[in-house]
Amino acid sequence: MSRMRAYLTGQLASKVSRYGVVVWADPHGEYRDAVDAIVPEGIALHRFDGSWYELRRRIEPELSRPEPHLVVYVDANAPQEDPLEELRASGTEYRIRLSTLLRQTLSEELTSAKIDEIGKAAATLMDAEALVAGGTSGGPMRLIKALGLSESTDIVLALVTRAREVSASDTELQNEAASFLGTHLGVETDGSPDGLVDSVARHIILIELAGRIGDLPASLAPALRGVNDEQRKHCGLLLRRWRNDRTMLDVYRQVMGRASSDLDLAAQLQPSRRTRTSPSRSSSDVSALDPSPRQSILRLPGSTPSGRRSATRRTSGTSGGSSATR
Repeated sequence: MSRMRAYLTGQLASKVSRYGVVVWADPHGEYRDAVDAIVPEGIALHRFDGSWYELRRRIEPELSRPEPHLVVYVDANAPQEDPLEELRASGTEYRIRLSTLLRQTLSEELTSAKIDEIGKAAATLMDAEALVAGGTSGGPMRLIKALGLSESTDIVLALVTRAREVSASDTELQNEAASFLGTHLGVETDGSPDGLVDSVARHIILIELAGRIGDLPASLAPALRGVNDEQRKHCGLLLRRWRNDRTMLDVYRQVMGRASSDLDLAAQLQPSRRTRTSPSRSSSDVSALDPSPRQSILRLPGSTPSGRRSATRRTSGTSGGSSATR
């Protein structure tokens, strides 16, 4: 049981013990889906189902007991002539907004800013519980709710493969996506579906390329903003998962092909150019890389870079040919 549910259960138990009858007023329906699990055992629960007078009829047997123990859950505003007015007066009414519950129960666990963020994003207690759980992984609240995901790399993969479906018509969600990607990957994007996907693809290609060849060619270097070690690690993980997940293969091909063309990698990564832009490396260091870093970085699941196949053939051919000649 979450801390929020435990708090509600304790409050209801205390009030029923003191007053006998509690009208739980929840006109916003924030606890509707969790009521049955929250009301303490041994306490009768009756829910409003659209008819005030039918509700009153159902609870009459409970009210006739010498010591009733009853919670009446009402997820609607009472009419001007309230059929439960006497019940509220003889017992007590309990109401608490979800945002208040969050502050009262999680102030020692989460920052005020995070609590406010969850309160704005969550419409129900179950939403809030999911967002609290997801918040421990650092994911943004609106994205966690929209995607049903909480792990950061899962969120990024959903954004790059389903960007238009997720945020095409939601400016606030686009802004949150852009902010999250900036923090998590170190990439700048406006958050629009097309801009987001292309920016992320170009960014992770450049991060991976820089890790393989050292200094980027002068024409590519300005395209890569500074990133920290954690962001670099996230980019590498994203690239590996994306290119090795066959369910995302078609999107990967399209997006990475477009990013490769945007960066003009085929021209930028000629061996001579790589050698000139990495003066600190010896020629043997450069030749030890795949002959085509572009192909290696963008390789698809189940494929073997042709550069490696060629290198393997050259190595084995040199050894075998030398022996045969003798």
